[in-house]
Amino acid sequence: LPSTLPPSILNPDSDDPSAPPAYVTSGTGFRAHPSAIIAQNKALRDQLDTAASEARTKVRDWRAAIDERELAEKRRKAPGWLDSDAKILRPATTAPPPDTKPGASLLDAEDNNTDALRPQESGNDIGSQMDRAFG
Repeated sequence: LPSTLPPSILNPDSDDPSAPPAYVTSGTGFRAHPSAIIAQNKALRDQLDTAASEARTKVRDWRAAIDERELAEKRRKAPGWLDSDAKILRPATTAPPPDTKPGASLLDAEDNNTDALRPQESGNDIGSQMDRAFG
């Protein structure tokens, strides 16, 4: 007989005679019954699922720890800023003068108060204004 033929299933050589015959043989010589192979595959699948869920939990915890460290660093740099509701600074809007139209441009306005914008002629007024402005 050639040596490549599998051993006979009629002569069980296991220690437990009530065990099902191991008639599936691998290339390495390992023999098992199909139900044993299915049970091993299910156990392996359960182990892989458990390992994957543990890995997902570790990654989630790792990312949460990174976020907590970044938040702590931001709070260290600007204490109280992250805890307040005022996040964006916007300039206060002022109401337009009552005589202007809402869509009108400032450049289109009439020039009624041009004397107030012209510099004063006297030198004392300019000097006193400089003293008031710069002390």
